[in-house]
Amino acid sequence: MRKILFAICTLIGLIVPAHAEPLSPADLKSLLAQIQDKRGAAPQMQAEFQEEKFIHLMTKP
Repeated sequence: MRKILFAICTLIGLIVPAHAEPLSPADLKSLLAQIQDKRGAAPQMQAEFQEEKFIHLMTKP
């Protein structure tokens, strides 16, 4: 019981300081410009992935 209570208190302690304030419009524009510059510096970057879906109820044992 104490371990569970300790884990809950630890999680709450980590979540509360992580609450951030919203960005001002000027800061938001600056951040978006930085992201756009970084994306422009590496136009050849791309990601390839394949999505796989599994339905556990339909698999045969």
